[in-house]
Amino acid sequence: MSTRSFTIWLLLTFAGAILAFWISHAYFRTGELDRADARLSLYRSTLEAELMRFSHLTFILARDPFVIETAKGASTGPLDERLAKFAERAGIDAIYLMDADGLTRSASNAGTAGSFVGHNYSFRPYFKSALLGLQGRFYGIGATTGIPGYFYADAVVDEAAGVLGVVALKIDLSDLQESWRKADERVLLANADGVVLLASVPEWRYRTLAPLTPEQRARIADARQFGTKPLDPLDWSLTDRQVATIGGEAFLHLQSTNLPNDWSIHYFASGEQAETHGWLAAGGFLLLAALTGLLVQLQRTRKIDAALRRSEEEEAQ
Repeated sequence: MSTRSFTIWLLLTFAGAILAFWISHAYFRTGELDRADARLSLYRSTLEAELMRFSHLTFILARDPFVIETAKGASTGPLDERLAKFAERAGIDAIYLMDADGLTRSASNAGTAGSFVGHNYSFRPYFKSALLGLQGRFYGIGATTGIPGYFYADAVVDEAAGVLGVVALKIDLSDLQESWRKADERVLLANADGVVLLASVPEWRYRTLAPLTPEQRARIADARQFGTKPLDPLDWSLTDRQVATIGGEAFLHLQSTNLPNDWSIHYFASGEQAETHGWLAAGGFLLLAALTGLLVQLQRTRKIDAALRRSEEEEAQ
């Protein structure tokens, strides 16, 4: 084979290997993205179902005769007991009744070390929303317990007296986070400010997807939403539409938005399988090309040897 022919063959071989790499990589990457999208859809639906499971209860409790009478000034003991039983059976962290100024008068955890009774939560956004006639919804670290949770709230209204107070409940979403961790997944849930509320990797939690503005920090501080957490940015970046780097490690990245409260859920999948198959395809192509080239060269050598032998035989005659 001439030098020119060998150079052309070499260039074509490497071009074919590159093509084999990208075809294989694209095929397996598509498969990984499809699997990641299915997992993301599952986690989104699970989250939405969990948020909806108790969303109607504060509306119902706000119209409960025991709640209304206690809000009007009746003894809190019967309601404390009623709320405690209800919370236990429903699997709710806490249910509590505040007056129109935000002072807690009755609670399912009354008499316990972390009782909400006597604490004022008028600074919480869910309380303010309820007073405006909206259902308050809020995720934050408990101002009394230090335990994070998701809060619902509705106003307790009397036709004659108007707004008597606000009834609220708190649920724990940590089971979702634990299920992600046990499945060895990389998932995070961020709020509208980009603060990571839940994460399968503990170090990601209470980090931010982008630096917070002074206005955001002031609003979060006023609501005492995350206690003393520094809310430092997460070490991550989006390298393209479906690839993210976290701590220097690259992942396939999919996100689902338009969740309640303008939350977003992010799923990170390893792209190693696609890359491994890409390199295997490229290596296989190079090996096949080398073997093909070797066979062609051997066949060519045999033809040359046969021609030389025939030439020698003809000269000998």
